[in-house]
Amino acid sequence: METGSRNVSIPSIVQGDCSRDDWEMKRRPELLEHFEREVYGTMPKTGFETSFTVTASEDVLAGLAEKRNISVSIKLKNSLKLNNNLENKSDNIIYKFNFLLLIPKHRGSKHEESKHRDGKAPANILIYNNEGNAAPEWARDIDINKDFTNPYWPAKILIENGMAAAIFITSEIESDNKDSFPSGLVKFFRDHMDEEYTGGCISAWAFATSRIVDYLSECPEIDEDFITVTGHSRCGKTALWAGAMDERIYCSYSNNSGCGGAAMGKLTEGEKIEQITAGFPHWFADNYRKYSGKEESMDFDQHMLLALIAPRLLYVASGSEDYWSGPKAEFAGAYYASEAYKVYDLPGLITEEMKMPDIRQPLHEGKIGYHLRAGGHDLSLYDWMMFLNFINKNRAKDQTKDQAKAPIAEILVSQRADPYIVKADDGYYYFTGSYPMLGEQDPEGYDRVILRRSKTIEGLKDAEEISIWDEKDSQTSFRFIWAPEMHKINGKWYVLYAGSGQADNVWNINCRALRCTGDDPYNDKWEEIGKFIGLPDDENEPFSDFSLDMTYFENKGKHYVIWAQKIGTSNLYMAEIDPEKPWQLTSKSIKLSSPTYDWEKIEIPVNEGASVLKHGNRIFIVYSASATGPEYCIGMLYADIDSDLMDLSSWTKSDKPLLTSDDLTEEYGPGHNSFTVDEDGNDIFVYHSRSQECFDNKCQWAKEYSLYDPCRSARVRPVIWTEEGFPILNEVESKRD
Repeated sequence: METGSRNVSIPSIVQGDCSRDDWEMKRRPELLEHFEREVYGTMPKTGFETSFTVTASEDVLAGLAEKRNISVSIKLKNSLKLNNNLENKSDNIIYKFNFLLLIPKHRGSKHEESKHRDGKAPANILIYNNEGNAAPEWARDIDINKDFTNPYWPAKILIENGMAAAIFITSEIESDNKDSFPSGLVKFFRDHMDEEYTGGCISAWAFATSRIVDYLSECPEIDEDFITVTGHSRCGKTALWAGAMDERIYCSYSNNSGCGGAAMGKLTEGEKIEQITAGFPHWFADNYRKYSGKEESMDFDQHMLLALIAPRLLYVASGSEDYWSGPKAEFAGAYYASEAYKVYDLPGLITEEMKMPDIRQPLHEGKIGYHLRAGGHDLSLYDWMMFLNFINKNRAKDQTKDQAKAPIAEILVSQRADPYIVKADDGYYYFTGSYPMLGEQDPEGYDRVILRRSKTIEGLKDAEEISIWDEKDSQTSFRFIWAPEMHKINGKWYVLYAGSGQADNVWNINCRALRCTGDDPYNDKWEEIGKFIGLPDDENEPFSDFSLDMTYFENKGKHYVIWAQKIGTSNLYMAEIDPEKPWQLTSKSIKLSSPTYDWEKIEIPVNEGASVLKHGNRIFIVYSASATGPEYCIGMLYADIDSDLMDLSSWTKSDKPLLTSDDLTEEYGPGHNSFTVDEDGNDIFVYHSRSQECFDNKCQWAKEYSLYDPCRSARVRPVIWTEEGFPILNEVESKRD
C-alpha cells in the first residue's frame, strides 16, 4: 500500500489458504495471545465469581424505560497467595463497581421496528471515562425524565430505538492516572491472586465490560445475542479489546480510538507508539514500549486486533479533523481487517480498494461499518445515529435471514428532486420537480419550473419536458426555485413553489405562486402571483423568514395550505386560505409539527416537504425529516377526516419514521414525496432518492455538497394499506402490524 511518500508492508492476518477451523483453532488464538502479551496485558480468566445486586429501580421517561442501578461484586476464590496472606485469611475478598442500565418497556410495540425476539431488547454498553472530572449528572445520577439528548450518551435515543442502554465509569474500575496506577481492580488482582497479571487500564476496563455482559446475558429482558459495546478514544480501544476477547459481544464500536485502537501503527498519520506509551504507560502492557519508533519493523498491526472480532460486527468511526487519532490509519485498520471475514465467506468493509469515503458517506453494507464525520475528537449524535443504522440493518438480517426488504424502484425521471405528479381531468398525468444545479457554479440550475405530461405514469419517463416559467422572465423571483407543485384550486391551475424575492440575496426564500392564464397548463401561459401573504396579527409571522415546500389540500369544503418555515428549526405550519385568492391566508397559522424525535434531527433538525393523502376516515400528512443525505427520511401525522384540522389536538404524530434508507434496496435518502393515483385508481407514492452509485461516491458529483449534486431522482411505488388503514410506503407488508 502506498501511504504518503513511502511503501508500507502490511502483515497478513491469515497464512495461505486458511480454513475456518485453521482460523478458529490456531491463528485466532495465536493473535489473541500476541496482543495480550505484547500490547494490552493479561487479566484473570478464572479464579473469581461474579454476582449482581440491583440497588435501585424506577420507571423513567414517562414509563418508557426502567432504570436500574446495579452493583457488581467480584469475589475471589481460594488461592495460595490469598491463603498465605495473614491479613486476608477470609475467602471473602471482593471488589465492587457499579453500572447503570436503562431497559425499554415498549418491547413488542405495534411498531415493527421496535419488536424484539421473545420480547427481549438488544443492549448497548457505553464505556465512559471521566478521569479528572466529577461524574456528570447524566452518567451517575440521571434525571432521565428531563428532555435531554446528550450527544455522548444519548440514552433517550437508544430507548426510542428499542435498545437497552448501559453505562459504567472507568474510574470505578481502575485509575486513569499514571501516577496512581494501579489503585483499583489491577491492584486488587495483583495483591490477592497467584498469577502475575500484566494488564493495564484497557484490559481492566475490558474485563469490567465482560462482567456487565455476564449480567446482560442472563437478564430476561435482554436479547443476549445482540449485545453491543461502544467506546470513544481510550474507551474505543477498550471496546475493541473487549470485543476481541469476549465473543458474546455482537458488535464492537470504536469511535476515534487512534493509536493502540483502530489506527494502524505503520502509517505515518497521527499519534505513534512512542508518544502514547510515554503519556499513558498505564494503559498497556510494559512490552508495548519496545515498539516505540519501530512500527515499520513490527510483524503485527492493529488490523489484526480488529480481525479478532470476525465474524461478528465491527464499527469504526473517525473525525475528519481528528489528526491525532488518524482517520486514514483508522480506516486502514477496518479495511485490512476484512481479510479475516473472508474466512467466513462474509464481506468485511465494502469499498473501493483503500479509498476513504467522503464525509457523511457511511459504509454500511458489510460486516465492518465505517463513517467519517466532520469535526475533531468527539462522540456526536451523528456518530450514534450512523452506528444505530448499521446495527439495525445487520440485526434485521441476522434475526430473520429472509426478512422482506423493499425492492429497488426504477428511476422514473432522472435528476429531478421534490417530484410532484397530478392526474388532471383531461386524462393527462402532469409531472414537475426541482430542476437541479449541476454543481455549485452551474448558472442554469434551480432557475425554472418544468413540466411534463403523459397519458400514463410510465410515459412521464420519456415525455417532452418544457419550461413553463424561468427566473429570466421574472422581476420578482430569483434563483433557488424549489419544489414546485401544480394544483387546481377553484377551477384554476396554480404552481406553488419556493424562490428568492431578492436578486442580491438568493437565500431570501419564501413560498410563492404562479397561475395559469388558461385551462391548458402545458400550452397556456403562466403569470406570477408573487409571495404568499399571512395575517398581520399571526404570532407565527408566516413567510417572514425562510419558508418553502408549500402544498395545498381541500377537506369538507375548507381549503388549506401547509408549508415549512425556519423559525429556530424547520417546522411545519398550516392555515386556511380563500380559494379565490389561494396565496392569501384567511386564518392564523398553527405550528403543526417540529422536529422532536431524534430521527428528525440528524445533522439538521428538519420537518419539511409535506404532502397530504386521504384514506378511509383518516387524513394523513407525510413529511420529510433530517438533512438531505442518507439520513433523510419520511415521517407522518394523521387525523380523523371529520375533525377540526386547525385544532392541534386532532393530530397524532408517529414516533417512528415511515420510511428510511434502511428500508430500501440500493436507494438512499428517501424524501420530499407526493401522492397520485395510477390508471386503475390505486394510491401511488412519489418520492426522490439517491442511487447506490451516488451513495458510494462513484458518480461525477461525489465531491459536491448534496444540495448541488443532481443525483436525487424521482421514483414511484404503490401505497400498501394495513387492515387498520395506515399506509406502508416500502412495498413490504410485514413492516407494520
